[in-house]
Amino acid sequence: MQCDSCRREITRQVKVVTQREDYCLACFSTLQHFPYDYRIIGKLDYALFAADWSAEEELFLLEAVEKYGFGNWQEIAENMPTDKSIEEI
Repeated sequence: MQCDSCRREITRQVKVVTQREDYCLACFSTLQHFPYDYRIIGKLDYALFAADWSAEEELFLLEAVEKYGFGNWQEIAENMPTDKSIEEI
């Protein structure tokens, strides 16, 4: 993904929701037209397989399945650093 202002590659960007543009933190800090609704999107704050799961949560799930065994959903749910229910897991 590239910054819509400077065109540099960005891995952690600020998403300006009202403009539907992506900015690196350096370019976002120079904007003069506040207030915008925005959020900082982290490196793993996007979906890979399921729209309601982040990539980070999916990686934790895979690691938990490896550690506790496939089908051991109760123990996996208890040890996941997320608010997902056992049904979601």
